[in-house]
Amino acid sequence: LNHAFGLCHYKHFLFWNEYRSGSIYKLDTTTGTATLLRNERPPIFEIRMYDAQQQQGSNACRLSNGGCSSLCLATPGSRQCACAEDQILDPTDNTSCKANPSYVPPPQCQPGDFACKNSRCIQERWKCDGDNDCLDNSDEAPELCHQHTCPTDRFKCENHRCIPLRW
Repeated sequence: LNHAFGLCHYKHFLFWNEYRSGSIYKLDTTTGTATLLRNERPPIFEIRMYDAQQQQGSNACRLSNGGCSSLCLATPGSRQCACAEDQILDPTDNTSCKANPSYVPPPQCQPGDFACKNSRCIQERWKCDGDNDCLDNSDEAPELCHQHTCPTDRFKCENHRCIPLRW
């Protein structure tokens, strides 16, 4: 186990997810066999198990996933099909998903790094320092930097740039 995060128990199975890789595993506690069930987009913070046979009540998603190919979201008296983050609902049938051509996956930066909008990773300390380190200026965005304060060894200029006190 590298970064096990979520954990749940169901019958004689133990399920867990790896936070960084997005992998979901199942352990058969009677045989000791561990199986990789699927890989999702990390990070995954929690895992839960639901038994369809144990659930009470009824909704439009209960049978055949409501006719949806991916996600079925129950609404009062109806249902809405939905898709994963990198997909869009196919307008021809509103039940199946297809690849979203404009999807840009989020960067997977290391702790202490800042994720730029263009998928680059820069050091967190370079954010809001007045330099366009991301090359798309997302590290200097006003909504990100409006309350930024400079470190104690730096002076904040009117343009919000931090410069060394000795200058």
